[in-house]
Amino acid sequence: MLPPAPVDPVKVPSSVGAERKAPVLMYHEIGDGQNELWVSEKNFEAQLAFLEERGYHSVTLPQLQAALEGRAELPSHPIVLTFDDGYSSHYSTAYPLLRKHGFSGVFFVYTSGVGRPNSVTWDQLREMQAAGMEIESHTVHHVDLAVASAHPDRLWRELADSRSTLQAELGAPVEYLCYPAGRYNAKVLEAARRVGYLAAFTTKPGWTTSAQDPLQWRRVRVNRSDTLTGFAAKVGAPITGAVAEKAAGGGRS
Repeated sequence: MLPPAPVDPVKVPSSVGAERKAPVLMYHEIGDGQNELWVSEKNFEAQLAFLEERGYHSVTLPQLQAALEGRAELPSHPIVLTFDDGYSSHYSTAYPLLRKHGFSGVFFVYTSGVGRPNSVTWDQLREMQAAGMEIESHTVHHVDLAVASAHPDRLWRELADSRSTLQAELGAPVEYLCYPAGRYNAKVLEAARRVGYLAAFTTKPGWTTSAQDPLQWRRVRVNRSDTLTGFAAKVGAPITGAVAEKAAGGGRS
C-alpha cells in the first residue's frame, strides 16, 4: 500500500462571497487498527450519530458537482462520506451503519483488489450500489499515478481499465476518480480528462469548493485520533461549552 501524502491542517471555508462548498470526508479502514488511517467502529458510529443529530444530508457526487457548477442547490448541511481502497470493513461495518443513520457513501475501489482477503467482493459491491451507495474508481492496482505517468500506456490502463471493469461488473456509469495516496501530476490530470472522468479527489485537506479544478477536489481526512469535538470542527459544526468538554473526553479509542 502506498503511504499517504503529507497532511496539512484542514481549512474550513468562510461563508464570504458566492463560493459554493461542502465537506467531503475521507475514510479508509473502519475497525480497531493502530494507525491513523483506521477509525474504530465506535467512533465512526458516534460521528454518524452526530451528523444525523445536526441535520446533515448525504449528497451524491453528481449532485455535488451540479451544485458546485451552479446548476443546482445543495440541501442544508450537505455532506459526502468517501471510503478508499475497498476494505472488507466497508461492507461489514461502514455500509450497515450508514444505512442505520440515513446516509449514503462513496466507495473508491481499485479493481485488482476486489475479492482478495480483507477486500470487498463484486457481489457485495452490487448489493451496496443497489442500496444507494456509489462505487467509483481508485485505479486498477492502486499505484502511484505520478510515477506511472512516465509510461503513458500504463497510466491509461490504470485509469481506463478500472473504469471499464467497474462499469461492466456493476452496470452503472463510473465518472469519478480518487488518486491513490493523493499522487498525481499534470500528465495524470490530462489522462483523467481524456479517459472521461468528470471529477477526481485528492488527499489535499479542505472542503470541496466551486473554486477548485474538478479534477483536484479536496477532502477532509478523518483520523483515528479525532475526538468528536475535533470531528465536529472539521465538518463546520463546532461543539462549544459544556457539551464540548464532555465530548472532548470521549470519541477516541
